[in-house]
Amino acid sequence: GAIPDNEEDLQKKPEALNLLNIFADISNNSLASVLNEMSGKEFSHVKTKLSEVLVSEICPIGNKISKLMNDKGYLTKVLKEGSEKAQLKAEENLKKVRDIVGLL
Repeated sequence: GAIPDNEEDLQKKPEALNLLNIFADISNNSLASVLNEMSGKEFSHVKTKLSEVLVSEICPIGNKISKLMNDKGYLTKVLKEGSEKAQLKAEENLKKVRDIVGLL
């Protein structure tokens, strides 16, 4: 099947609407501009284009994660800061508990 050439017909094809909405969101375009670009095209064309956009968006995230996982100094710093915050919070909670117990 082909993608309709107007939004009214697109509403009648939920699978096409779904694909184009996902494509629009990921590529930061409006549904109207994506419909304009994809109207008359086969579903397979849209799915290929959607795959390309997904890969181009997700790969940089994967690369950043890999880079962060290999930066042991950065990870140690984040863990140390998190530990210090947790320690402060625990001390605050302990003080509250002591105050409550003291009042009883």
